[in-house]
Amino acid sequence: MGACGSALMKPCLGETDVRYDANYPKTIVETDARWEKLTGYFKVNVTSFDPVDGGAAQPGPYIESVIQTHASPFDSSRTIGFYNHTVDGSRLIVNRYYFKPPAPFGFCQIPFEPPAMNAQPGSTCGVNGQVDFAGVYASLTHEHDGTLKVGRATGSYANSEDGIWDTGEGSYAKLTDDSTFEFTFVRPDEFSSVQSFVFFDDDTAALSAVHTMIPMQRIVSANTATMVRIS
Repeated sequence: MGACGSALMKPCLGETDVRYDANYPKTIVETDARWEKLTGYFKVNVTSFDPVDGGAAQPGPYIESVIQTHASPFDSSRTIGFYNHTVDGSRLIVNRYYFKPPAPFGFCQIPFEPPAMNAQPGSTCGVNGQVDFAGVYASLTHEHDGTLKVGRATGSYANSEDGIWDTGEGSYAKLTDDSTFEFTFVRPDEFSSVQSFVFFDDDTAALSAVHTMIPMQRIVSANTATMVRIS
């Protein structure tokens, strides 16, 4: 029997199906150089909105043992973030920190009924802010279509008590055009999140993010942001 592609034999699978192409690029940037635009260290100014009335997002009480999905006893309407995006071969490593200012005076005067509190234990309402970490870890797939599969989300992106979520099918990062990147996180029957990054040049971008809790049948967070490269 002859080898594939030889006389009287069918073409090799790699010639008709990119999944079997031994010469397909093995790194993200080799797959598409535009991914370099997303890499680096950025400062991000986030504005959060109330998904019901479209106004600025309002702080909400802290309740022990309840996973924070949107409202928190801090000023979430004007958050400063720092994003560190690294491409290492076939992997994308995303580390992000969000700095929320203290809650406004009016919120701190609300007499919440226990177990709700206007501040987390060890902090003082109106005095202390909050720092949240979020991480995303994605890689190329054997489909060889340029899409990155998100394998794990951590911190506030995990939406879990232990801060770790090993994703299943449906969570990915991809290029949608020459200047737009899209991250999608899906936990079946629980939540869906979509983040879009639209670059105006190599150093500035606009962001949007919508987070939906499926059991509640409503959007719980809607955000816009500006992102500027630091390095």
